Amino acid sequence: DYTNTGGDAYGGPGRPYPHLAISLVALDNCHRDNGALQVLRGSHKERVPFRAEQWGERHALPEAVDRLLADGHEPVWVELAPGDAVFFSCETLHRSFPNGTDESRWVFICCYDTMHNVPNGSEDWRRPAPVWPDLRLGELVATHNTRLAGAAP
Repeated sequence: DYTNTGGDAYGGPGRPYPHLAISLVALDNCHRDNGALQVLRGSHKERVPFRAEQWGERHALPEAVDRLLADGHEPVWVELAPGDAVFFSCETLHRSFPNGTDESRWVFICCYDTMHNVPNGSEDWRRPAPVWPDLRLGELVATHNTRLAGAAP
Protein backbone atom coordinates (compact mmCIF):
# COMPACT_ATOMS: atom_id res chain seq x y z
CA ASP A 1 0.00 0.00 0.00
CA TYR A 2 1.43 3.38 -1.00
CA THR A 3 0.73 6.56 0.91
CA ASN A 4 1.65 10.10 0.01
CA THR A 5 4.37 10.81 2.56
CA GLY A 6 6.05 13.61 0.62
CA GLY A 7 8.34 11.18 -1.17
CA ASP A 8 8.04 8.58 -3.84
CA ALA A 9 7.15 4.94 -3.22
CA TYR A 10 10.81 4.33 -2.27
CA GLY A 11 11.15 7.24 0.15
CA GLY A 12 12.86 9.66 -2.23
CA PRO A 13 11.58 12.81 -3.93
CA GLY A 14 9.27 12.31 -6.86
CA ARG A 15 5.91 10.80 -7.62
CA PRO A 16 4.24 9.25 -4.59
CA TYR A 17 2.90 6.18 -6.42
CA PRO A 18 4.49 3.80 -8.95
CA HIS A 19 1.43 4.16 -11.20
CA LEU A 20 3.31 4.68 -14.44
CA ALA A 21 3.15 2.60 -17.62
CA ILE A 22 5.79 2.68 -20.33
CA SER A 23 5.29 1.96 -24.00
CA LEU A 24 8.11 1.42 -26.43
CA VAL A 25 7.32 1.55 -30.15
CA ALA A 26 9.98 0.29 -32.55
CA LEU A 27 10.89 2.60 -35.42
CA ASP A 28 13.59 0.15 -36.57
CA ASN A 29 14.14 -3.57 -36.12
CA CYS A 30 15.13 -4.26 -32.52
CA HIS A 31 16.88 -7.56 -31.86
CA ARG A 32 19.56 -9.02 -29.60
CA ASP A 33 22.46 -8.08 -31.86
CA ASN A 34 21.56 -4.38 -31.96
CA GLY A 35 20.86 -4.10 -28.23
CA ALA A 36 17.11 -4.66 -27.96
CA LEU A 37 15.21 -4.17 -24.73
CA GLN A 38 15.37 -6.90 -22.13
CA VAL A 39 12.91 -7.19 -19.21
CA LEU A 40 13.02 -9.36 -16.11
CA ARG A 41 9.79 -11.37 -16.10
CA GLY A 42 7.68 -10.78 -12.96
CA SER A 43 10.02 -8.18 -11.48
CA HIS A 44 7.18 -5.62 -11.35
CA LYS A 45 5.67 -7.62 -8.48
CA GLU A 46 8.78 -7.28 -6.31
CA ARG A 47 10.04 -4.44 -4.10
CA VAL A 48 13.58 -4.00 -5.40
CA PRO A 49 16.03 -1.67 -3.65
CA PHE A 50 17.55 1.00 -5.89
CA ARG A 51 20.39 3.47 -5.85
CA ALA A 52 19.71 6.99 -7.05
CA GLU A 53 21.64 8.23 -10.06
CA GLN A 54 21.98 11.63 -11.67
CA TRP A 55 19.04 12.95 -13.71
CA GLY A 56 16.61 11.21 -11.36
CA GLU A 57 17.38 7.73 -12.67
CA ARG A 58 17.23 4.74 -10.36
CA HIS A 59 19.18 1.53 -10.85
CA ALA A 60 18.38 -1.71 -9.09
CA LEU A 61 21.09 -2.94 -6.75
CA PRO A 62 23.03 -5.77 -8.47
CA GLU A 63 22.57 -8.09 -5.47
CA ALA A 64 18.79 -7.58 -5.69
CA VAL A 65 18.82 -8.52 -9.38
CA ASP A 66 20.94 -11.59 -8.59
CA ARG A 67 18.35 -12.61 -5.97
CA LEU A 68 15.51 -12.27 -8.48
CA LEU A 69 17.40 -14.35 -11.04
CA ALA A 70 18.11 -17.01 -8.40
CA ASP A 71 14.39 -17.02 -7.51
CA GLY A 72 13.50 -17.89 -11.13
CA HIS A 73 12.70 -14.49 -12.67
CA GLU A 74 13.95 -14.93 -16.21
CA PRO A 75 15.31 -12.28 -18.59
CA VAL A 76 13.14 -11.89 -21.70
CA TRP A 77 14.32 -10.25 -24.91
CA VAL A 78 11.79 -7.87 -26.47
CA GLU A 79 12.53 -8.21 -30.17
CA LEU A 80 10.39 -5.90 -32.29
CA ALA A 81 9.79 -5.05 -35.93
CA PRO A 82 9.10 -1.44 -36.98
CA GLY A 83 5.66 -0.46 -35.69
CA ASP A 84 5.56 -3.15 -33.00
CA ALA A 85 4.95 -1.93 -29.45
CA VAL A 86 5.38 -3.25 -25.95
CA PHE A 87 3.76 -1.90 -22.78
CA PHE A 88 5.15 -2.53 -19.30
CA SER A 89 5.03 -1.25 -15.75
CA CYS A 90 7.62 1.24 -14.55
CA GLU A 91 8.29 -1.31 -11.81
CA THR A 92 9.51 -3.87 -14.37
CA LEU A 93 13.29 -4.14 -14.32
CA HIS A 94 14.45 -3.42 -17.84
CA ARG A 95 17.62 -2.60 -19.76
CA SER A 96 19.01 -2.38 -23.24
CA PHE A 97 22.47 -3.12 -24.51
CA PRO A 98 24.98 -1.30 -26.73
CA ASN A 99 24.26 -1.58 -30.42
CA GLY A 100 27.00 -3.83 -31.82
CA THR A 101 25.84 -3.50 -35.42
CA ASP A 102 25.76 -0.85 -38.11
CA GLU A 103 21.93 -0.94 -38.04
CA SER A 104 20.01 1.85 -36.35
CA ARG A 105 17.81 0.99 -33.39
CA TRP A 106 15.43 3.88 -32.84
CA VAL A 107 12.37 3.59 -30.62
CA PHE A 108 9.62 5.94 -29.52
CA ILE A 109 9.13 5.79 -25.74
CA CYS A 110 6.02 7.11 -24.00
CA CYS A 111 5.28 7.15 -20.29
CA TYR A 112 1.72 7.21 -19.03
CA ASP A 113 1.14 8.49 -15.52
CA THR A 114 -2.13 8.74 -13.65
CA MET A 115 -3.46 12.26 -13.15
CA HIS A 116 -3.53 11.80 -9.35
CA ASN A 117 0.22 11.04 -9.23
CA VAL A 118 1.44 14.64 -8.97
CA PRO A 119 5.21 14.88 -8.36
CA ASN A 120 5.89 15.95 -4.78
CA GLY A 121 7.09 19.51 -4.35
CA SER A 122 5.84 20.71 -7.73
CA GLU A 123 2.89 22.69 -8.93
CA ASP A 124 0.23 20.58 -10.62
CA TRP A 125 1.08 21.49 -14.22
CA ARG A 126 -0.33 18.36 -15.86
CA ARG A 127 -3.32 18.27 -18.12
CA PRO A 128 -4.74 15.43 -20.20
CA ALA A 129 -2.63 14.99 -23.35
CA PRO A 130 -4.17 15.70 -26.74
CA VAL A 131 -5.01 12.63 -28.79
CA TRP A 132 -2.88 12.10 -31.90
CA PRO A 133 -4.50 10.92 -35.12
CA ASP A 134 -3.79 7.24 -35.84
CA LEU A 135 -1.65 8.05 -38.88
CA ARG A 136 0.73 10.35 -36.92
CA LEU A 137 3.04 7.52 -35.81
CA GLY A 138 3.26 6.29 -39.40
CA GLU A 139 4.27 9.81 -40.47
CA LEU A 140 7.00 9.88 -37.80
CA VAL A 141 8.35 6.49 -38.89
CA ALA A 142 8.37 7.58 -42.56
CA THR A 143 10.26 10.77 -41.68
CA HIS A 144 12.74 8.76 -39.61
CA ASN A 145 13.35 6.26 -42.44
CA THR A 146 13.79 9.08 -44.97
CA ARG A 147 16.38 10.75 -42.75
CA LEU A 148 18.23 7.45 -42.26
CA ALA A 149 18.39 7.06 -46.02
CA GLY A 150 20.07 10.47 -46.22
CA ALA A 151 17.30 12.27 -48.07
CA ALA A 152 15.46 15.36 -46.90
CA PRO A 153 11.95 14.62 -45.58
